[in-house]
Amino acid sequence: MADKLSVWCDALFILGISSVNTTTPEDEATRTLNEAWQGTVEGCLEQGDWDFAKERDQLARSSPAPAFGYSYYYTLPSDCLRLVFISQSGLPSDPLLRYTNEKGKIATDAETVYAVWVSSDAITAPGRWSSSFARFVSASLAERCLKLNPGAKDDVALALKKSKPQAEGVDAVQQPPVFRKPGRWATAGRGRRGSYEQGSW
Repeated sequence: MADKLSVWCDALFILGISSVNTTTPEDEATRTLNEAWQGTVEGCLEQGDWDFAKERDQLARSSPAPAFGYSYYYTLPSDCLRLVFISQSGLPSDPLLRYTNEKGKIATDAETVYAVWVSSDAITAPGRWSSSFARFVSASLAERCLKLNPGAKDDVALALKKSKPQAEGVDAVQQPPVFRKPGRWATAGRGRRGSYEQGSW
């Protein structure tokens, strides 16, 4: 299980610098890591639909309504970093197609709006992160802190190149399988047995 200190130490390892034993900013390395931490994690979270960071809820309608174009505004949660899915029914098979995202609000004609989003709450909860995502953050943190050892530029670039697709791959594998509705050739040999689709956000 990842924690802030272990992510910092992994970043320093990539940079070829000795580990630290605290996340309190008390020397150049810990001060640099501390300054880069929030923005780095937020940036990593914004780059994917990470399972461990997802939240979902029905959105609240807000006033006043849009001046033109749409009938309603719905307020996105304050912790929304990335909108993953939006629907007027909440069903995976029923995405909302006509809307716009404006200044933290969804403008649409839908009478109800349900959303799934990547939450900024995950920034302060590294214990929820997958190991692969923690490595992605470490590599990204090393890139932002490259001034600590500019000579490690190639090692940092390689770590970043490897870690992001690995994190995305693990996240995708952990989702349930998607069952697609078979065509006539597939159903003919099975008689009238039913089929179904299972989607995920």
